[in-house]
Amino acid sequence: MMKEGISKKIKGIWLPVLLSAIILSGNLSLTGIRVSAAEGDSSPSFDGFYEVLDDPAAGSSGQDLDFTEKTIPDQKEDAPEQDMPELGAPEPDVPEQAAPELDTPQLDMADQAAPEQDMPELDTAEQDDSEQAAVETAVPEMAAPEQDIPLQEIPEPAAEEGPMAVEQTTAEAGAAAVETGDALHEGHNDLILTNSTTVFPFTPQETDWYLFWTGDEYSLTIKDKDGAVLSPLILGEHPCYSLSEGVEYTVSLQTVMEMDTVYTSLGIVELLTIGPDIQAVAGYREVFNAYAAAGILYLTSSAPDVVEVVQNTSIELHPLKAGTAVISACIEGTNIRKDCRVTVVEPVVRKPQTFTLKAASSAIAAGYTTSLTVTGAKGKLSYQSSEPSIATVSKTGKINARKVGRTVITVTAAQTADYNAVSKRLTIKVLPAATASFKAAGQAKGIRLSWAKVEGATGYVIYRNNKKAKIIQSGSTLTWTDTAANTNGTKYTYRIVARALLGESPLSKTLAIWRLTPPAVTAVRNTASMKATVTYTGNTRATGYQIQYNTLKTFKTGNRVVNINSAFTTSRTLSKLTKGKTWYVRVRACKTVNGVRYCSSWSPAKAVKILK
Repeated sequence: MMKEGISKKIKGIWLPVLLSAIILSGNLSLTGIRVSAAEGDSSPSFDGFYEVLDDPAAGSSGQDLDFTEKTIPDQKEDAPEQDMPELGAPEPDVPEQAAPELDTPQLDMADQAAPEQDMPELDTAEQDDSEQAAVETAVPEMAAPEQDIPLQEIPEPAAEEGPMAVEQTTAEAGAAAVETGDALHEGHNDLILTNSTTVFPFTPQETDWYLFWTGDEYSLTIKDKDGAVLSPLILGEHPCYSLSEGVEYTVSLQTVMEMDTVYTSLGIVELLTIGPDIQAVAGYREVFNAYAAAGILYLTSSAPDVVEVVQNTSIELHPLKAGTAVISACIEGTNIRKDCRVTVVEPVVRKPQTFTLKAASSAIAAGYTTSLTVTGAKGKLSYQSSEPSIATVSKTGKINARKVGRTVITVTAAQTADYNAVSKRLTIKVLPAATASFKAAGQAKGIRLSWAKVEGATGYVIYRNNKKAKIIQSGSTLTWTDTAANTNGTKYTYRIVARALLGESPLSKTLAIWRLTPPAVTAVRNTASMKATVTYTGNTRATGYQIQYNTLKTFKTGNRVVNINSAFTTSRTLSKLTKGKTWYVRVRACKTVNGVRYCSSWSPAKAVKILK
């Protein structure tokens, strides 16, 4: 593979000599041979040889020619045709397409002093179909040579076929890259380069930048605003340029070899970065941020007795005592440097802080509140509940119980200039709430109690006349009949509490009831038109009675009531009864105490049909 083109013009007799030398050298890869003729001379000449490019993006129309396997024909024999590839923008190979014929005059070698070998004639006669040409050539698209040589255009293949489609795809992709005149930016820049110098403006946002690229087909030059060329520092294989922040520079890229287009990449990054100024505490290590895009990074401390720099897999600062040190980051072999100021302070030694914490009650029922008392704290107090769904705590330490459960209240006294922060904890139990409703009703035998369900309760305890009368083992049981409370005309009081694993709820309000034996209806007679007389047994422990009658046996709606205010009245006539209807009548005894009426249960009902 030849490394650079040969631009010598070779005429006449020197052509065979050059060909002989090339033949003896073995295989040769060519991208093109340009044929031209000097003015007034009918002999063609060769402007030079060009190697096949290593970069696939640059294209190549040359083929490897193995001259060692070919024999030199006699001068009088027809030489095989050679296609000549284009110079300039490389065209993709067109598969299975023969080049058009090109009439080329024979080289007259009679007047030349030939070396001791036969000279082949350059004949443009067509070869037989069975004979393969040693080299397929393409007619270059270039300015007409000095000698009139008829040229024919090669038909272009369809865009969707073969290499041409690849070339179009490359062109489309290149359209998205940074083109001439577009400003470069920090990071990765895809570029399109041509034979002429390609110029891109660039204004850095920091000082000292490192440029790197892929490929070596071009050279790079950077000029400042005055046109002065910057000299790079070589770090490794690539240059580094020290640029000033906010100044516009011109980045020029010149292709080294002759080619139409180069697709490449130019990276621009800040060469050296370092962290901001920091404050550290003596005895506490700090991770330090510093980075070099190229070269070897070195860090030094202006005061190693204040701050020591340790470089291992990471960079650490070891603050040793109070003071100030400048940490300098630099790149070996350059004057590029950045500094960071580290201020070290001694750790503050504070006294321990303590306080006492008390709750008005460590167990409260849901729906109730309690308060915390803190004494002796130095810093500002803050409160937090571990289970806010069970109990919350305010900024002032007031606890609001919400449902059955347990929560931990944490009280923290903040750090001060002289005292360390300290926290204390207190457990608060939330018990079931008292039942919201508690009722009693006299029965034929005993007193029936009922109450509202309490959330979180696993059972209930009932107290009669301040003594435990019954323990209910289920939280879903909401009624109980006290059959022992069966003495006529006696007052009974009841209270109830809800039970849970954490404890019992507060006692309910006291519920009072007078036990009365219900009277019995002895007779109901239709004694007059639309009237009936009711008689019943009396209860001397009562203060009166209540008579209820209805056409419905269930007494659900439409009840009519007659109140009797004497314990000794044991009969009453009911009027305005619908004729032909059956009426049902029942009676209960009542006792009024301090304006509150207490009644027995209803007697069994008796029926009467009104016929009059």
